[in-house]
Amino acid sequence: MIKFFLKVSGVVVLFAVAAVAVQWGRQAWAQSEAERAWQTSAVQPVQDLGTTSSLVILPVFEQAAARPDLEPDHGVSYLVMTDHQTILVDAGMTPARWQHNANALGMNAAEFNTIFLTHLHPDHLGGQSAWWANTITLGDPPADLSSKQVYVPLSLNGVGPGMVVASQPTKIAEGVASTGAIAFPELFPFSLRSPLNAEQTLAVNVAGKGIVLIMGCGHPTVERIVARAQAAFAEPIVGIVGGLHYGSLSPEQVQPHIAFVKSLNPQLVALSPHDSGPDALQAFRNAFPKVYREIEVGQSIVFGQ
Repeated sequence: MIKFFLKVSGVVVLFAVAAVAVQWGRQAWAQSEAERAWQTSAVQPVQDLGTTSSLVILPVFEQAAARPDLEPDHGVSYLVMTDHQTILVDAGMTPARWQHNANALGMNAAEFNTIFLTHLHPDHLGGQSAWWANTITLGDPPADLSSKQVYVPLSLNGVGPGMVVASQPTKIAEGVASTGAIAFPELFPFSLRSPLNAEQTLAVNVAGKGIVLIMGCGHPTVERIVARAQAAFAEPIVGIVGGLHYGSLSPEQVQPHIAFVKSLNPQLVALSPHDSGPDALQAFRNAFPKVYREIEVGQSIVFGQ
């Protein structure tokens, strides 16, 4: 019996080692492929982007809330309003909580005809079940998205004929565009399904100021997202809003990123608390005291004339 147990244990260990080796190899390949794509992809600039005189960003789903009747949770969903278009960026993590906050804010899915999904993670697609099905679940009961334009970095299931895969920078409305998808190596355990993912960022060109970048998680890094935006659009980058995925990094560890953002001379900086911890958030508050804004459900960020 002991020999049998040892033999079985040895087989299990061998399988475990093999699985780890395979996963390591997949992630190494993804890192290499993301780097290759970044170095070799030709960016097609957006011509005649246009402008909007105003920009309002209303968080519907976030890690922090501005009022006690609103429910914070891990994830992102922002209602972005310009002169010409109202766009929902991402769908959060919990459909029922998204619906609760939307109801409390007096909004519903009929208010926007465009959905912009930054990347395909559960806390941006509407939960684990949506992620497993490679689709989006918005609200409870789920909203009918068949009449919506849905901009995605990679193809999704079940979103209707209005799906647009933005592999390149893509104009969405006057003054509004996607940076196009940027590849990044996937995080564990999401990498078990696919080791390579992609993220797009919403760019809004505010008249007389410049472009505000609205990000979901910033997985490709803020440096690469800004570089892509500079290659795609002629206007300066003046705003950084949303997730940058700094997690538990210390103030010292985020200093190189802060220095980079400072080089842009930004007029608006707002980091998402859903993927950056208190130390990183405070470091950015301290670095940009005049232009930093909190991201909280129910608290609008207004930028423009």
